[in-house]
Amino acid sequence: MPVPRAAVVILQGQPKQWQRVSDSGREVSCLFCGERGTRLFHNPARNAKITNVKAGTLDDTSWLKPVGNLWTQSSQK
Repeated sequence: MPVPRAAVVILQGQPKQWQRVSDSGREVSCLFCGERGTRLFHNPARNAKITNVKAGTLDDTSWLKPVGNLWTQSSQK
């Protein structure tokens, strides 16, 4: 779920981070909970204005309206 990076505020704790490079060569910073290991969001190096929040980590998802599907070719069958 892409959101403006400036809108992301961490209220408690400090997430841990690791870097990965995709098959296309793009770098991404992956931030996760150091206690539980849950991925929270990704910061793509190619666009410093957005953060990709993992929507499943939100307390309330009732307002979310999916508009598309990603990675369907590699989805579990």
